[in-house]
Amino acid sequence: MTKFNNSVLIVDDDPVNLHALVGILSKDYTVYAEISGVDCIKTASQMQPDLILLDIMMPDMDGLSVIKARNDTL
Repeated sequence: MTKFNNSVLIVDDDPVNLHALVGILSKDYTVYAEISGVDCIKTASQMQPDLILLDIMMPDMDGLSVIKARNDTL
């Protein structure tokens, strides 16, 4: 498990939203970006970000399912 200070994990299936948020936040934070809930869970477990910006409406695994799955693994 790796812990980075001032890190943000952004999860969004829309590449336009993802690109915009990464562009804005990467100036001040270490930013990780994922496009799926499954990838979010893996990255969050490995990187332990300070903040997760999570899209709620995504295909395959919505944001609420990601939160539930992550809580079940703790």
